[in-house]
Amino acid sequence: MPHIAVYAEDLGGLTSSTPSREMLRHLLHFRSQDLFTLVFCKDSEANEHLQDYLTTLSHLPNWQTYELPFSRRAYNALSLLGARFLPAIPVEADLYLRFDAGAMGRRNRPLINLVADLSALRQPRAASLKWHGRLLFRRALRDGAEIASRTVCISAFTASDVAEAFPQLASRLTVIRNGIADDWFEEVTTMKENSPPRPYFIWYGFVSARKNLPRLIAGYAAAADAFGPEFPHLALIAHGPDMRKEVLEPIEAYGVAQRVHVVAPQPLERLISFVSKARGLVFPSLYEGFGMPVVEAFARGLPVLTSRFSATAEIGSDLAEYCDPQSVSSIRDGLIRLASPKQLEPERVAARKAYARQFTAGSAARAYSTLIDEVLSRPSAA
Repeated sequence: MPHIAVYAEDLGGLTSSTPSREMLRHLLHFRSQDLFTLVFCKDSEANEHLQDYLTTLSHLPNWQTYELPFSRRAYNALSLLGARFLPAIPVEADLYLRFDAGAMGRRNRPLINLVADLSALRQPRAASLKWHGRLLFRRALRDGAEIASRTVCISAFTASDVAEAFPQLASRLTVIRNGIADDWFEEVTTMKENSPPRPYFIWYGFVSARKNLPRLIAGYAAAADAFGPEFPHLALIAHGPDMRKEVLEPIEAYGVAQRVHVVAPQPLERLISFVSKARGLVFPSLYEGFGMPVVEAFARGLPVLTSRFSATAEIGSDLAEYCDPQSVSSIRDGLIRLASPKQLEPERVAARKAYARQFTAGSAARAYSTLIDEVLSRPSAA
């Protein structure tokens, strides 16, 4: 019975860690004969998202927890001071797994880690990480590149980006695409909610400069002006420290406060309901390692407008509408195409839903399980 240690601190993010949380839940089920130890820093009880997630695992018997004697803040401080290979996690396991770029100590091998994207390196001014976060990320990449037996990338685009930045990793990269929660494929229960006036387009996520919301709002204002009063409204389910600069000020500047509606983050069930009622998803990011909302919208049958650059062109395949995210006029034209009645033709809706079925948390977990078996069978690779 293999023993797998998971650095569970990486599962605590509000949005970015969602695919890993969903995948791990399925992995625990698939590998029911294995023992998983979820490793936390001593201040993890303050992370509500992490604690809520653990509650969803309570019915599964094959996991336990281990609390480290130091806090995440102390761990990060050591790294910022330049410490190489922070103290090893004192859990003896057959394999170590973390859903971030770093290592778990020099002796904690074999290791499988994950790189979602290199936005902090490729577009530092537009990334959500601050200077210290970018520095921590660089050092995590450095340590992980030296230690990991396999590094998982969530798209072929990210794998290509990582191979270019870290040539020594090229032969140890594995692409396992993100999977979305099973809930996205289920029927939506009718809910009373304060949804925007219909019809409406929707964008949702964590606000940062790389999400390109000022240009989206500018393109929307131009499209609504060209199309007329019947043009769908725009709902932004948005949160983050940059809300005023990236969302509220552009709405005011372009005079669309009556047509662009800012909505607070929603629980998953309500988010799915909001998305299901939308006329389409608009997601013209400057850089994405995957683009979860694209697949989630497809799962609900929605048309999607997204960027023709980075991973969204890969994930959107030939089913999405594309724009140049740096061109307001291109976003405007894409929004007008998205409003076409042809987008809602039954065969198009069915094709989107069928395509999304390949991006499930279960399929991601099966791919991880296969990779775990491969690494365990070749201990010399550690």
